[in-house]
Amino acid sequence: MDPTFDLTHWFLGQAYENKGQLVKAVAEYEKATQLSPDPAVFASLARAYALSGRKEEARKILANLTSESQKHYIPAYLLAVVHLSLGEKEEALLWLERATTTAPPSTPASSAVLRSTGGSTRCAGIRVSKHSSGK
Repeated sequence: MDPTFDLTHWFLGQAYENKGQLVKAVAEYEKATQLSPDPAVFASLARAYALSGRKEEARKILANLTSESQKHYIPAYLLAVVHLSLGEKEEALLWLERATTTAPPSTPASSAVLRSTGGSTRCAGIRVSKHSSGK
């Protein structure tokens, strides 16, 4: 494994997170953020922080991503994922609504976010409007 290849650390972090090994996931995501400026990597770290109880650290990353989204394109669903991991369902839904008016998501994470919002009628409306508009 090339220790300087950011995607290796990001994907390894995802694997650890999916196995529920959040300490290892955080360690890999932290390495990935040192090697890549990709907002998806930072959103992954923020999510892992939130899920492991390190909510203040997650909120700092979220604040930075939100600020950066005012300057250049950051997929809105990334912000939704972080809000959802912090237990902020309404804010997550707002960001998902914004995602339907911007470029379509390029990763399966968005469908996981939609599933995580549970039975929300707003969530169903987002799905319908996204698919009916051809986006």
